[in-house]
Amino acid sequence: MWGCQSTGRPHVVTVWTETDTTPVTAAFTILAGASISPTSVTWCPCHNVSTNITWGASGNIVSINGFVPADWAMDATNTTLSINCSAITAYVGANTTCSQIPLQIGFDLGCNATLMITVTDNATIPLATGWNLISLPLIPITGDPETFEAPITDVLAPVLANVVSVWYYDGCTDQWGAYNNGPGPVEDFGLTTMGTGKAYWVCMNTTTTLNMCGFKLPCPPAGPPCYCYCHCWNMVGYHAVTSMNLSDYTANLSPAGSLFGCLTYNSSGWATVYPGTSMVPGLGYWMAFTADQACFAPPV
Repeated sequence: MWGCQSTGRPHVVTVWTETDTTPVTAAFTILAGASISPTSVTWCPCHNVSTNITWGASGNIVSINGFVPADWAMDATNTTLSINCSAITAYVGANTTCSQIPLQIGFDLGCNATLMITVTDNATIPLATGWNLISLPLIPITGDPETFEAPITDVLAPVLANVVSVWYYDGCTDQWGAYNNGPGPVEDFGLTTMGTGKAYWVCMNTTTTLNMCGFKLPCPPAGPPCYCYCHCWNMVGYHAVTSMNLSDYTANLSPAGSLFGCLTYNSSGWATVYPGTSMVPGLGYWMAFTADQACFAPPV
């Protein structure tokens, strides 16, 4: 048993990140080979976040992955452990894909626990003063596993102070939804979330860049995304982190040949997108379909 002794009562472990400020709390008993449950948190490599663990144990943390606390630039007491972003980066290295990195946490009682850190991808979306037609290249880290959507305030958090409003047109219901962030009171008019597969008009009061983190594909066991649209014009998102031409992106469109028009809007104004034209990560698109329901799974 590694010389470990159970205290006879569970200890509380609280885990969270700066991008998810709601703590996850679980019972944890100091036993040989014990692990933290839930066993994972999400780490976003494009943000300087830290993972914090609070526990009610009498012992101190003495090592992480065999290194003493000083090597991890962390504050280790008998109540709180903070592992900063540079420490995680040093261990993760160039790994920026959807994966899990284990951190072995050793206590001075001779016991250990494992914390799994989920590493995500990152993308940037340029935003100009005025109107921008954008879409999300990645599934937001706080996205719903079924809809791939997250609250607007989460998605646009880094630039929210400069967002005037966000608009989305639902081609299936023929209705607009909006989120107003000023001037006046913050208010949603039927639009509370943003996700992949959709395009959005975003009005900005300054020129800036949105840095976002997320997943190219949902981590298993969730399935890959499939997006469906309705007859006539729809606001369609480009779910990819590299450019590809329109015909490749919609190669498995069903019914085949049901796309009859595609437009985008960039710094030069409106532009027609032809089958051989490259689609750009971060840009949004207006697509028109002849079918009542046109679906495709993007080759992300």
